Amino acid sequence: MLGLAPRRGCAGPLPLRGRLVTYLRLLLVLAAIWLPLSVQASAGEHEPTFLRCTSDCQAQRCMRVVDGSREAVNPLPLYLRLLGWSCPDDCDYHCQIQVTDQRLAFGEPVLKYHGKWPLVRILGAQEPAAVLFSVWNGYAHWKNRAVLANHVHPHYYLRPVLLGYAITGINTWLWSAVFHVRDTPFTEKLDYFSAGFGILYGFYLAVCRVFGVQRPRRQRLLLLGCVALFGVHIIYMCARSQFDYGHHQLVCAVVGVAHNLLWCGWALRHCRTRPYAWQVIALVVCVSSTLLLGLLNQQPLGWYLDAHALWHAATAPLVFWWYRFLLADCAWETGAMGESGLSRLSNQTDLEQGEVTLPLVSLAREEHN
Repeated sequence: MLGLAPRRGCAGPLPLRGRLVTYLRLLLVLAAIWLPLSVQASAGEHEPTFLRCTSDCQAQRCMRVVDGSREAVNPLPLYLRLLGWSCPDDCDYHCQIQVTDQRLAFGEPVLKYHGKWPLVRILGAQEPAAVLFSVWNGYAHWKNRAVLANHVHPHYYLRPVLLGYAITGINTWLWSAVFHVRDTPFTEKLDYFSAGFGILYGFYLAVCRVFGVQRPRRQRLLLLGCVALFGVHIIYMCARSQFDYGHHQLVCAVVGVAHNLLWCGWALRHCRTRPYAWQVIALVVCVSSTLLLGLLNQQPLGWYLDAHALWHAATAPLVFWWYRFLLADCAWETGAMGESGLSRLSNQTDLEQGEVTLPLVSLAREEHN
């Protein structure tokens, strides 16, 4: 199953540590390849050649004369219109590609447009690689939700929190995929807010686990407080005339750092007694390392794969690893209670209507055999 090692201080399974070293080396190699290619790209949407191109395109493709008057038309195929592409949007895209080809031919630096590199779309998807890797991350949460449902006992106190975490992860990456298919102000907000709530729910999970919040009533109150604070954040962001990216990122960073500190503190306390505890610190290091990919400002590879998409690709394996850690922690916690603890908690469950924890006896036994 989870393959917990015998108690050896902080030592973890060697195969897993070997994969960790390989993973970090791969990140360093990718950074070393792309870092020399990093450039400072300016806003291409204000470049005169691009403005002329879009103006001419819209005049020729997006307008027609009817009875002496001009009216807007949308000559795009159905699949593009279903994805929300308008004729001016399509002109914007094709002019990005056209101007970029011209600049490359004359040895001029490539420009960013609307804050993004000019990527080649596939079937209307603006960032196909980022869509693919977002789906991969969402699949990791979806698959492990089934694993949690099958292995975590119905009365284990973290079961609803863990299942909620998986559902939140699926939601986060669903809207990430939608946003990368078609970048609009609406899909952008869904992506940013879903990601922000995913970070906040991870913090909620950390608080429940590290501080042992077992009572369902207390869990619900804590979650309600988190949701209320996040609602205030959304109201503040939507009330502003422009989306404050800096403020949103700062809020997410603060919550994310608090989440990491909670888990690292827990790992340091239990590192010598739980052979899997070291994985938390390793995961924090790996997740922090992947952020470097998002900070790189280099031209996309093949005009399909940019640093943002590569960042999403790097996080997917970590999702599987994170769930492996959570399952190992559940097995250890419940296995340590033994048969007497199971009997006692079973009696308490009848009296308190399920507001206690029950061990994952079958899973724990497998782990200790």
